[in-house]
Order: sequence, then C-alpha cells, then structure tokens
Amino acid sequence: MIKQVKKYSVIALTMFVFLAFNSISVFAADDSVLSLGTRTITDVNKTWTVTFSSPIDFSSVLGNIQIKDVTSGNNLSITPMQGDSKAIVKVDAPSGGYILGHTYQVTVNKNIKLLSGNSLARTTTLNFIVTSKANSTSSGYAISANVTVSPAISIFKQITITSTNLPDAAKCKIEGNNNLVDIGKSIFLVVPGNTVKVYIYDSKGNVIGTADLDVSTTKNNMSLNLK
Repeated sequence: MIKQVKKYSVIALTMFVFLAFNSISVFAADDSVLSLGTRTITDVNKTWTVTFSSPIDFSSVLGNIQIKDVTSGNNLSITPMQGDSKAIVKVDAPSGGYILGHTYQVTVNKNIKLLSGNSLARTTTLNFIVTSKANSTSSGYAISANVTVSPAISIFKQITITSTNLPDAAKCKIEGNNNLVDIGKSIFLVVPGNTVKVYIYDSKGNVIGTADLDVSTTKNNMSLNLK
C-alpha cells in the first residue's frame, strides 16, 4: 500500500550536486552534511553520475568521492572518471558489482574544488540498498532495519527502522507497540513470535506503507520492500 506523493521543487541557493538516480537533485547551502536518505536499486553494476553546477578541478575528486559498504563496514575500491564535461564525474560499480541485500553509502566530499578555486558548500551522502529484481516491488520503496534480540530473554527485542526511500515518510510503528516514533529511533518491546508488521506513516498520521520484519535473530541493515 503506497500512497502517491507529490514532487517538490527546490530553489538553488549556492552550489548543487546532482546524484543521477531517479532525478534526485540536492542543493547545498551550509556547512552541514546533507543526507539524501536511502534508495533501492536492482542493478548490481550501477554507475553513479555526479553533476556539478560548474566545472571542477578533477584532480581534487580523487579520495573525495567514496562508496562504503555499510553492511560489511568496508570502503570500496572505486575509480571516479570524468564524464562528458568538466562538471560531470562517473563512478562505476566495484569489480564484481554490488552485493544483493547490502546497504551502501555514496559520499561526495565538500573538499572537491571548482575551477574557480571554491570548494563545495557541504558534503552530500546518499545510501542505497541493493535488491534483486525478483524481490523488488513495483513501487521500488523499501526500508532498512536493525534488530537486536536479548541474549538472556529472547522475547525482549530492540527494533530500529533506520531509513526508508519512501517520500513523505515521517514516523513508524511496530506491531505490539502503539507509539509512533521517528524513523531512526529505536523501539524496545516484547515480541513472542518471529515476525512483526512494520507500519510507515506520513506527517499527517496516515499509513503509507507496511512490511513484515523477521525478528527471530539479531540482524543489521536488513532491506524490506514496502507494500
């Protein structure tokens, strides 16, 4: 059950970075790290394209565009390449491709220099989950979750919906707990069974997505498709 979400336009204030995935654009306006949230992809050999609003000094790119396998904790060996212009950088998937079920993070560091001599306004990050085409829903929306089961009493569990790529998602609720909590906040509850239903809510309190979560064992960075 996915609710249609309206598109929003953003007015550029300074430098912007565009990560080529479903027309996502990001406008940087201060020194904080800007997170684009989490997306779901099915192409294990996906090439990311980063387009800057002005030509850049390509020598400053090396080491300042990174991809980390969040699931394993390893930084990937990648080689950014200049695209069709001095404002475009392409990043191919690592040798062997991305691993199904893993969560990754792309980081575009603000230390990248423009040919004008200025640096980017801020660092931008984007997480993505790799799922198989057979398991992906037509909507393409998913959540990432962590589950910790108490080693002493297995019915005591900590559940965290860490992120989602569902637009307008604001809160979540876990079956067996009536409280709505922010995405990213942990929930402690008693779960006698092995699965619970997760509900994702928009800012108005409407349910916009659900998923069934396996809570039988401790697991991190699980990817679940939303219904």
